[in-house]
Amino acid sequence: TAPPRFASFKPAISSPWVPASAEIFPEMKISDSEQDWIALNVNMTAYCRIIYDENSWRRLAKVLEDDPKAIPSVNRLHLMADAFHLSWRKETEYESILYLTKYLEKEDDLAVWNMALDALGISTTDVLLKDLELFPVLKQYLLPRITPIYHHYANLLRESPEALNMDESNKCEMDRILTTACWFGLRDCLDLASEFFNKWMNNSKHEVPVCFSSALCCYGVWMGNEEEWEFLWKIFQKNDTKDAHHIFYGLSCTRIPRLLQRYLHDIHNDETNPPSDTAQALLFVVQNEIGYWTAWTFVTENWSDLPLRSITESLMIPVTTDIHMQMIQAFLNNTLEPEEKNITTDIMLRDKSYNEKRKKSMTKMIMWFKENMDK
Repeated sequence: TAPPRFASFKPAISSPWVPASAEIFPEMKISDSEQDWIALNVNMTAYCRIIYDENSWRRLAKVLEDDPKAIPSVNRLHLMADAFHLSWRKETEYESILYLTKYLEKEDDLAVWNMALDALGISTTDVLLKDLELFPVLKQYLLPRITPIYHHYANLLRESPEALNMDESNKCEMDRILTTACWFGLRDCLDLASEFFNKWMNNSKHEVPVCFSSALCCYGVWMGNEEEWEFLWKIFQKNDTKDAHHIFYGLSCTRIPRLLQRYLHDIHNDETNPPSDTAQALLFVVQNEIGYWTAWTFVTENWSDLPLRSITESLMIPVTTDIHMQMIQAFLNNTLEPEEKNITTDIMLRDKSYNEKRKKSMTKMIMWFKENMDK
């Protein structure tokens, strides 16, 4: 049964489309009271986005803080999505997204959580490699909010991974929760990855499916030493598992530079692997917080064998300073043929523009987090 405020919406509008000239529905005027609020397009009955005024966004955020279940999960999902897309198009303030995240400690829906992470523009790679000032603030704000849903699924995994019985979409959404919690350094998450990985290694038939989760696979390697990496490498070479992509990624998560170097060289030198495997391995190593210079050395030694566009894009991922960009530009100028330089110049100009825009939004995000940390 829909909450009363939603139930009353049904007869309010007979047409699914709103004339461009219409600014408000007279039937839906609300008072100035903070306790009075309204949400449109309940249960996604129309294919559209809703542009609320800033006051309405704040009221909806307050409703979510008080009782998330007052708004159906599909509408919580689309509130996040609408705020994100409208902010991106400059049709609503960026702070609207941020206020909608304050309630997340009470959110138990995986899809809503994943949309919230998307709406915040949080990529573990971007934040860790590009936004060193943002990371500690983001961790302080978001870790307490993501911990409850993390513990829910961690407990289920410890009881029985098979009991989850999820479709692939939900598994990916759960995996992102695990990845974010481990990335923030949540001790229980890192221990969970080690537990699963050790059970897998110590089972003679290797029946514990640790790499059904890219998070557990990756952080199991991250928490381990050479023994864990060698074990995973042998599994990868058998090439007989449906989790091969997670294993391929997991191998790039080691904290041992020598193993990252071996990973790149062995993937590249195996003639049975397509060139795209080398490009993907390089991308994974660049995304490892200690892997950039291993990747850089590999690229400079093997440039003539590598695909130009994907390699240039990978090298640009962590670039935030003019000095770093000039270093890459100097290497490319001394290496490329004239007709190739246009490709890399376009990529670098695009990334420079992106970084400048991102810096402005990240500065705004950091200020908001600091002001709302304990509110």
